[in-house]
Amino acid sequence: MALLAAVATSAARELYELARRWAKEEPDPAGQAAAIAAAHTRYLIDHRVGMDVFFAATFESPSFSELHRERRNLVNVLLAPCEMLCREHEEAVELVGQLHAQSHGFGALFLSGCYGHRRDVVVAKAKSAAQTMVAAHSRTAPDRFPLANG
Repeated sequence: MALLAAVATSAARELYELARRWAKEEPDPAGQAAAIAAAHTRYLIDHRVGMDVFFAATFESPSFSELHRERRNLVNVLLAPCEMLCREHEEAVELVGQLHAQSHGFGALFLSGCYGHRRDVVVAKAKSAAQTMVAAHSRTAPDRFPLANG
């Protein structure tokens, strides 16, 4: 089990770094959130490892504290822009969950053969879906980012 946890920890760290890089390319929180979601889809497709592995019940023991830290990083990297877009913390947390679910879904469906598209097309679709989801949430946000609020 320790070897599997070490692999999951390393993969979570890699995804976190990819998400941070992609987010830095975006000028605003809405773009950052969508880019992070797309990075998750891309990572899942390329490595066949995603949130289902990082958050597996198998790793709930306190002995996997390093993986727990990396999981928090993965959540927090997406939570930061979501909190800037949403009025309430609870709404931001809900948006994080929705973005994780949709980005993982795009990757999982691609890997199962449901999409006849190339990987980059599916990643672009995941980003577009994330942008739509973020726009729906950011309409209720305070006017901190007028362009992001439509």
